Amino acid sequence: MMKILRGLRDELARNKLTLSDILPVAGVDPGTLEDRYTDPLERGSVIAKTGTLVRTDGGASSLVGQMQTKSGRVVLFVIMNQRGNVVRFRQNQDEIVAAIQNTLGGPAAFDYHPLALSMRLANSDYATAKSRGEYEPKD
Repeated sequence: MMKILRGLRDELARNKLTLSDILPVAGVDPGTLEDRYTDPLERGSVIAKTGTLVRTDGGASSLVGQMQTKSGRVVLFVIMNQRGNVVRFRQNQDEIVAAIQNTLGGPAAFDYHPLALSMRLANSDYATAKSRGEYEPKD
């Protein structure tokens, strides 16, 4: 999994993109990490992909991504758990990430400014994206 993460990060960099362009930023973006790492000091310091199987393998959960620390380090990580309680696995994953960050000076937010889908489309082919249903309807 670490090889895949590194390969993905390298491929994104070749296209002038980062992991935050395709994965959720914890405590910032809507989705699976929206309610994790929400403390003001932790918010935005983790970019990751979750994976959950409640009934398979006796319960499985994973968290794969990168974290940033106040010491300026970006740390890639892969945490995979199976055969247990998914809620406890997530708590454990968060504790592991916090322990690593705190060992390296504490969490630090990535330089990230979320863009609404409509803003992302402004820089792309809007007509093509709209025809695929990839647009943000107005309320």
